[in-house]
Amino acid sequence: MKKTMKNSEMVGIVNQLTAMQERETKSGEKMFPGRIRVIYAIKKNKEQLVSLLTPYEESRNELLEEYGTKADENGLVSVRKDCKEKWNKEIGELLNIEVEADIHMVKFEEIDGLSLSMNDLEAIDFMLEAPEGFAE
Repeated sequence: MKKTMKNSEMVGIVNQLTAMQERETKSGEKMFPGRIRVIYAIKKNKEQLVSLLTPYEESRNELLEEYGTKADENGLVSVRKDCKEKWNKEIGELLNIEVEADIHMVKFEEIDGLSLSMNDLEAIDFMLEAPEGFAE
């Protein structure tokens, strides 16, 4: 299903999906046991969103080069104080750019019965078809 999404939304989703994967790896417990279609959709969607975010990441890095400080000993770059207003304006514009994504959808019934947290549900909400009787 074609879906128009802002860069900010895609960044948030990718971060949430990554956190889910890390928790699953750490705990050793599968979040979607026996739900191969759900796992496939999540992987394909994440892969696509990461790809769609490449121009955003490149532009963000250019802004950091222009407005950022030298990297500290941990490799972290911060925005120079004299550039914060320009940074906020330009990064805001960048985050608000809309991109069309082809999302692999999953029926809500396919995750019914799973023990998902609110954060987990929020992370995959963009790819869930609403159950019958629920308004989008």
